[in-house]
Amino acid sequence: MLVRRPAVLLVPGLVVAVVVGWLVATSARPAARPEARAAPSSADLALLDRAGETLVRDCMRRKGFRYEPVPAADMDAGADFPLVVDDPAWAATHGYGSADPLAAQAAERSDPNSAYVRGLSAARRTGYTVALYGTPSDPQVVVPLPDGPGIRHSARGCQAAAETQLYGDYRRWFSATVLAGNLPSLVKSRVAARPEYLSALAEWRRCMAAGGHQATTPQQWRQQFLDAAAGRDTRAEAALARRYATAEASCARESGLGATSRRLYRDLPDDARRRLDAAVRDRSELRLAALPRARRIAGSG
Repeated sequence: MLVRRPAVLLVPGLVVAVVVGWLVATSARPAARPEARAAPSSADLALLDRAGETLVRDCMRRKGFRYEPVPAADMDAGADFPLVVDDPAWAATHGYGSADPLAAQAAERSDPNSAYVRGLSAARRTGYTVALYGTPSDPQVVVPLPDGPGIRHSARGCQAAAETQLYGDYRRWFSATVLAGNLPSLVKSRVAARPEYLSALAEWRRCMAAGGHQATTPQQWRQQFLDAAAGRDTRAEAALARRYATAEASCARESGLGATSRRLYRDLPDDARRRLDAAVRDRSELRLAALPRARRIAGSG
């Protein structure tokens, strides 16, 4: 699932936050745990996105700037591939979906807000960024991360104001979305070092070689795809993505790498995994609680 990207290039020294946009969904979202509560549906997530974008638009207008709500792409709703695509039918239709950085870059280029910001003077671009994201001198919300620096964001600006209005508790919302968005990469790196994963990876590698594909890991195979897709038009790039993703998925299923990855990712006895589970649950609770507000906002927008 696609995470909305910022519509502007952040001005150096003004915004330190790494988390961007509405974080309505992430590609390769965490697998559901047995104890997990109900999660919002794809329709719920789209509604929350519309409401959030409406609030940002209204706030930016009050500050003297134009902001056009842009629907979040949802090319691969329901896809759940922690470390490797392992559904050949899905891959044959979607390729790598929103996990394809080339598709994400194309979506960003088509964002009308990007064009608007490029047309502003340097001073107005700075003002736009401050209005949307706040500044480092504002009160900050800071989320510590294991094995790395913390992530911070201004508690002011239209993005924070909109999320506060929609979700009620900006500090809690920001913490949940930061952890749910950043901890998966740490969990994946620890899964990839487990002997069970490495054994299944060796089988996947043999399967790929038997099909005439030289690949050491799914990540290296995707880099081959990016290299091969460079300079192609959108249609040719999409066709190539489907071919590469289908090869990856077919061998992931045949070798058992997909099933092994899912099991290890879900059940890793690890503090990062436990923190991730807690963050995903908290994010779901906040989203579900925000749905009535989102309906009112989207209905009046």
